[in-house]
Order: sequence, then C-alpha cells, then structure tokens
Amino acid sequence: MKKGFFAICLSLVVAIASIAVLAPSCGGGGAGNQTANYTAEVNATLDGSTWEGDVQYRLTTPTVGVPFGGTIVPKSFRLSTGSWTCDSVVGGPAGARLESITPSATQTLPSGGKITFTLNFKSICTIEVKATLDGSPWPSSGTGAVSYTLTRPGKSPTGTTSVPKSFTVDYGNWTCACCFSGGPPGAYLLGITPSPTQSVTNGGTITFTLNFATPIIRLGAIKDAEVREYEPGKNLGAAQVMYVAPWGPHPDSTKHRVFVWFPLSLPAEAQVQSARLYLYHSGCYGTGNHTNAAYRVTDVWEEMIITWGNQPLSAADPTDAISFDITETGVWRSWDVTPDIDPTPISNGWVSWVIKHIDEDAQEQATVVYTSAEGGVAPYLEITYLP
Repeated sequence: MKKGFFAICLSLVVAIASIAVLAPSCGGGGAGNQTANYTAEVNATLDGSTWEGDVQYRLTTPTVGVPFGGTIVPKSFRLSTGSWTCDSVVGGPAGARLESITPSATQTLPSGGKITFTLNFKSICTIEVKATLDGSPWPSSGTGAVSYTLTRPGKSPTGTTSVPKSFTVDYGNWTCACCFSGGPPGAYLLGITPSPTQSVTNGGTITFTLNFATPIIRLGAIKDAEVREYEPGKNLGAAQVMYVAPWGPHPDSTKHRVFVWFPLSLPAEAQVQSARLYLYHSGCYGTGNHTNAAYRVTDVWEEMIITWGNQPLSAADPTDAISFDITETGVWRSWDVTPDIDPTPISNGWVSWVIKHIDEDAQEQATVVYTSAEGGVAPYLEITYLP
C-alpha cells in the first residue's frame, strides 16, 4: 500500500515538473511536447536606445510545428535546445520601422545556455523633393521628369527621375544633386533650397526644392518714332502716339510707319529661346481685320532726327506679321522676333524694327494708333534665353 502511494506521488511530481518546463514564462504561447530547460530573451531598441512596449513576434523551431508568440518586450521564454528563429514582427514603436534583428534572427540555444533576440527599430525619416519654375510649383499637376540623386555619407546614391516625390530614409545628413536630365523645357537650375545638404533627425522630414528659372529680360524702347510719307522731312520723335497705316482711300492719305529701338545686353554665349516685341494699341481709324508686320532695321537712327526722307534701311521681308481687329483697342500687340536676336545685334548691343501695314499700297482705311514712350506706355522687348 505504501509502495503504491509512493509511486503515485512520484508520478505527480514528474508530471508537474514536465508541465513547468514546457510552458514559457510570463504568458508565452504554447509549443508542443519538448523538454524546456533553457532561456531565450527578446528585447528591442529604438535608434540605438533600449525600448519597451507592445510588439508582436514569434519564436519558431524546425522540430515543433506550433510557434511561441510574444506581444511585448522585453520578455523571457523557457525553450528547449536547438535552432530558434524570431520573425513575423508586427508593430513596435510608433513612427518607426524594423531595421534588423541582432545578433541574428536565427540562433542556436545550447544546453544550459541562453540566447537573446534584439529587435532594432529605427525612426522613420522622410525626404520630400519638389520643384518650382520661376517661383511657381512645377509641374502644376501630376509629376515632372527630372533626374537627381540623394546621398548620405557611407551609402550608395539613391537615384530617381520625377518630382514631387517622397522617400523614407535613415536619419543623418543627406545631399541632393541635380540635374542630370529633364526639368522644365528651356529652363535652368537656379539652385536647391533651403540647402543642397540637410540633416534629418529621428522621425523628421526635410524638403529639397529644385528651383528652375527661365531667363527673361524685358527691355523698354529707348527710341520710338513715327515717319509719314506725306511729310518726308518732319520729325515726330516727341509725339505721344504713333500711326501705322497704308496709302488709304483718300487723296490726302499716306503711308505711316513706326520705328522702335532697344539696347541689347546678353551674354555672348546666350541661347535665345524666344523674343517678342510689344506695342500698346490705343486707337484706330477704320474698321475690320488688318495686318501689321515687324521688319528688322539694319541701320542706326536717332529718335529726334529720323524722318521719312532719312529713315534707315530695313529687311525686305517681315520677321512676323499679325492680323487683328483694329477696333479692339486698349491691348498689347506682339510680334515673334526670335529670329532677329542673333549674334549680330548681340554683338552690336542694339536691335531695331519698323512696324508697317503688310500692304502699304492698299486703298483702305486701316490706321492703327500705338502709344509711344512719351505717351507713357513705351514699347518693350521680352527675351527668354539660356545662359
């Protein structure tokens, strides 16, 4: 009887001991039939410093089908010897990502030993790259094609080809280099603001703005004057308005022309993209659509000396001609004079045009009145170029 009772007690002790070693400490998930005598710890860091909190993960071994599960760090588990892997990490510090598990995600637990899995999190840092053209967002919608790189010391460059764009990166110093191709057509990179190299802190955001510019110069006319065929010796350089007209239908009608002159200062290597000549249309005599044309002037002239009789030579063919309703006044009329901004006027330092009716012998009432610099609204020339 005593022997039987002793045997029963011994069996209970063995059973209780077996249950104790199989179960993980502090609420770990269960894992099969094994002898659990040794310890595994799971810890975490955030940006290199110890972190404690909620995070899901599991510990698995090839010999057991059901893994241990963890929901908090730090935490200790009683495990059997053999190879163990820590994986399936979900959650962790807010605004951070798992960078690594050290010393290794898979380790061997020796007899009587201990292993530690450290979940290393890094704060999520953001780099945003945007662009502007002449001070306005570029592109106005969608994305624009432009190539640039983001680099930090000791790391390979990250290359990309569009803006705007956001990147998730590590904290530290970052440099944006631009531009290898693309960008707004006809523009050049003015600079990167606030700086090409910036430092992003843990969980922070920095922005690189690629600022593009289209070189534009606007030149006011230094000289403008009308000449009249019926008054071949009269100078009108001080007049406040200037007429452009064909011969006209009346016996006393005559041709009228307007000359304009601009100083020109551009780099010798400038690549002109466009040039437009503007005159302010302030009045008219007549009705309907008519055509005024701009002809390049090749000789010098003086505002207070020019007359019909001594007017300078001009090109035989117009650089540009525009048609419009002459009764629609109070607007700027413009001509594309890009072909005329070539090395010759750049070298000379000036450029000039004469505005004529496209058919000066036409028997029609088609007088267009333009305002002069003396009238308070000077003609101007607008040039865009690449330096």
